[in-house]
Amino acid sequence: RFQEIGGATASLTQMFTEDSFLEMRLNQNRFCHWRRIESPDGGWFGEAYSPSDWLTVFFPDPRLADTLGFYHRGLHPEVWLDSRSTVTTGRIDYTDRLSDLVELKAGIEGSYYDIYDYSVYLTDAGQANVSLWRAYPSSGAVYGQVVLRFGGGMVMNTGLRYDLFMPNCDRFDLASSSLVDVEDKHLLSPRIGISHPVTDRDVFFGTYGTYFQMPNMNELFYGTDYNLSSIYSIVGNPDLDAEMTSAYEAGFRHRMDEDASISFSAFYKDITGLVRTTGYDSETYDYYFIYENDDSHGTVWGGETKFIDLPGGKWFCSAGYSYSVARGRYSESSEA
Repeated sequence: RFQEIGGATASLTQMFTEDSFLEMRLNQNRFCHWRRIESPDGGWFGEAYSPSDWLTVFFPDPRLADTLGFYHRGLHPEVWLDSRSTVTTGRIDYTDRLSDLVELKAGIEGSYYDIYDYSVYLTDAGQANVSLWRAYPSSGAVYGQVVLRFGGGMVMNTGLRYDLFMPNCDRFDLASSSLVDVEDKHLLSPRIGISHPVTDRDVFFGTYGTYFQMPNMNELFYGTDYNLSSIYSIVGNPDLDAEMTSAYEAGFRHRMDEDASISFSAFYKDITGLVRTTGYDSETYDYYFIYENDDSHGTVWGGETKFIDLPGGKWFCSAGYSYSVARGRYSESSEA
């Protein structure tokens, strides 16, 4: 495995008054990942192969792997990968403390992706699944947030966020054998948080929010060259909807002395739009799988406790413990 990561970041902060300022950030990151297998004859196995060459060669592969996943005989199924992505992101945030009671925050951000992926996976049947795709999706978001500081130490944080994801591509419809438009995905997410002192040492806090997360780029674009020459091919779906999460959390924090505090909280998350693979069969193509959104709900619940002793003398420390239970129909998206 070979990896190469690089990037550049520029930022600027403009103060207007003592209570208002603007922050601007621009960054570009490049991620490269290569995976190869050394050939006994020198070089890398399959380095002279074209995508069609992988599909015409049969690999009798008596593999032998140990319980840790190390292969001692035969070719590893992930025999070839050439993945490169460049992500350019810009963001502007504005903060204005209008009064001792009200603080306003607002911002806008956008990202542009340039992604190339060429991968080969060898099945247990000795055939190769080949994926070669390039995509240029983009995303954007705008948010507004109001922080209210009431008398007695109570703080309320309310916000609204609008997210937009643009696949910037067409989708090949296997049923009609034609290209169809892929719609942009968007979501409006309300969020609220509150903290309220109960005593001079105890504070209650709670949060609620909805969150928007697109599936990973591989699930969107993998195999979208739609080469279904191999049986059990997996095809990405750029028309996938977002995974949406409604999250709740409540707890309290107790100050033990001037430097030490302990907190307890419970949380619950409801997740919809999870991704799975669905199998299809037709007269034109061999049996294949497509990533699709599942209609089930995933849930996560649990609790967390934290202890913090801030620097105030010779020693300081922190410790935490979390317990959570996650339930869903599938363990991973590649399960049918």
